[in-house]
Amino acid sequence: MSDSEDNLKRIELKKPPEGFKELMIALKWIEFLVGKVGHSGLEEVLEFYKEMGWINDDVLVSLEKLSMGFRSFRGDGDQEFIREEEADLKPQSYLTSKDHIKSLLYIRSLKGEEIDNDLIAKLNKKFKRINKRASNISDL
Repeated sequence: MSDSEDNLKRIELKKPPEGFKELMIALKWIEFLVGKVGHSGLEEVLEFYKEMGWINDDVLVSLEKLSMGFRSFRGDGDQEFIREEEADLKPQSYLTSKDHIKSLLYIRSLKGEEIDNDLIAKLNKKFKRINKRASNISDL
């Protein structure tokens, strides 16, 4: 097994959320994803995460079942339900790299692993430096 395959195995969420804390984290993750890609894009995103080795089939099915209980609300504070045909009008319908990183953090939380805030701060600094260098290159 290569190092990259070994790293992916360490990422993989192997069991569906069961306890109260895990279910709350899973519901917040689903809410985040649905807010980004809509109900119609959720299945595709979860399938992508399965293909990447971040979740397995059992987790995918469990998260899809949990998502069935979601209803979309208007974002104007009224908490008025949106009709199903309107539900996917607002989402951006794609995830950014930052969104995928957030998903990895949700996965880590669901696995019961601590999130190292120092590491996240260091990564954010590194990303900013990379983006700055990349923008300097594009100015050439």
